[in-house]
Amino acid sequence: MRLACLHLPALPLQVEVRVHPDLLGRAVAVLGSGDHPAVVACSRAAFEAGIRPGMSPGQARLRADDLAVVTGSPGRWRDEVIALAEEIGALAPGGDGRGVDLSEALDGEQVMANAVLFAEIPTGQRSERFGRQLLQLAAARGYRGRVGVAWDRFTARAAARMRDEAPVVVVARGGSAEFLAPLPLELLPLRDEVRALLRAAGVRTLGQFAALPPPSVGRPVDGVDYQGLARGNGPSELVRQPALRARRAALPARSGRGRPAEDGRQLRLAEADDGLQLRLAG
Repeated sequence: MRLACLHLPALPLQVEVRVHPDLLGRAVAVLGSGDHPAVVACSRAAFEAGIRPGMSPGQARLRADDLAVVTGSPGRWRDEVIALAEEIGALAPGGDGRGVDLSEALDGEQVMANAVLFAEIPTGQRSERFGRQLLQLAAARGYRGRVGVAWDRFTARAAARMRDEAPVVVVARGGSAEFLAPLPLELLPLRDEVRALLRAAGVRTLGQFAALPPPSVGRPVDGVDYQGLARGNGPSELVRQPALRARRAALPARSGRGRPAEDGRQLRLAEADDGLQLRLAG
């Protein structure tokens, strides 16, 4: 199954700027919800001032005197994701939303901050054309994004988060391992202690990790075969959705960051340094 992954970087910021256009170009930090809200997304100007997701409002203000701190609306972010998924669903097979997977995009505020949606590409449809249609739907709602196309979820998502590439990055069937090989190990959401051990052993890229012999990586970690992901052998199944319109009111706003599912369907990429997109060095 060919999958298109639409990545909407810093979605809470994009939503709030659309609602408040005067924020465009300013140093902006968007807060999540809860008793002690933290920054979930920030603008480029705020990032350059040293502000990062996870900071408290006080910590963020110390780094930028002119910072605009916006109390975010997770309910609004969720509704925007669902509305966009409804439109994408009309393009995917079935035309009723069942060819769209937004399960990860709604899995907590921190995940929603860099939302991704997956869609099955209809048989006979050109991958790049379908990807550009997704970007046009997002742009019509005032949002920018990128699309990656591959035959597994992990590779499609990695492609969608590349920078300095075409807006639609298509990975050919059978080409996932080669595409992933030079990418940084940080793409995998490994535990800190596991990542530290690998770095100490000189493992820096997905290709190096994928090539490790047993028993170096003898069994899945946290129930997920990360080596299989690095080789481009990750899952490709969609989490099938009921009719999206019927689900809109029923979907709760979640605040947790669920652990990866055993089958990898909820596996998320580790965050990039700037919370936006990845740049391949070299």
